[in-house]
Amino acid sequence: MFPDVAVIPPRYASIQRGEVILDQYPVDTVISSQSSCPSISIPAGFTDDGLPVGVELLGAPHSEPALIGMAAAYERRAESRRPPASAPSLVEWFAGHQLGVSTGCQLGMSRGLTDLWYDVQ
Repeated sequence: MFPDVAVIPPRYASIQRGEVILDQYPVDTVISSQSSCPSISIPAGFTDDGLPVGVELLGAPHSEPALIGMAAAYERRAESRRPPASAPSLVEWFAGHQLGVSTGCQLGMSRGLTDLWYDVQ
């Protein structure tokens, strides 16, 4: 287990102004991609300023089911998710919109699964 990122992330405006070069930004998630081992990132709480913090679990080759199980168990127990203060209430948003299933269904080509497409009206 290790943090996804070991430093406070830059603001988007700083990236746009060229003050931060993303190639030089220290992310730890590259560990799993370079090791060819499976990993999963899970929310782990918040900084004092309310920024989300994530940790990554790194597993042995072919341990995806165990990683998913551990992440799911942790998330159920820790309750470490919450919407950012800037996010609108989904309850209010859905109250103002009707959801319906579109008339067309498309057959998924890769696994033969039926995908339903939902339209916001």
